[in-house]
Amino acid sequence: MQFSSIIFLASLAAPAIVTAGPIIQNQKRSGGWFESCLYSTLDYYVLNTDCGSFHPQIDLNLYIVNTNGEMSVGGGGFGSSCDGCSLASAVLNCNCADANGNKSPVGLNLDASLAYDGNGHLLFN
Repeated sequence: MQFSSIIFLASLAAPAIVTAGPIIQNQKRSGGWFESCLYSTLDYYVLNTDCGSFHPQIDLNLYIVNTNGEMSVGGGGFGSSCDGCSLASAVLNCNCADANGNKSPVGLNLDASLAYDGNGHLLFN
């Protein structure tokens, strides 16, 4: 029993993070995760951060939805109709399709709804 507990705890360790996007040094400002985490990268739809001794990541595609060309928090699956995503400070910028399939640039301020709990977790409010 003790051996399986050790394996379970080892599986909770943070995986190594390999990123393909540019590293953005976050500037101190009020609000959310952006103030707490020094560096952030975007790898496809996964936000990777450096928050001191923790390196949390979160799959934005599980929490962000595209509705007629506008991204918002709640739902998920924006990756099926948005592409070309990048980070500019705390803003997620993508090209998203409207109901007719026409794509246009749209941004979502992640700092308004994404929080860092101080214990290695990024959470949407």
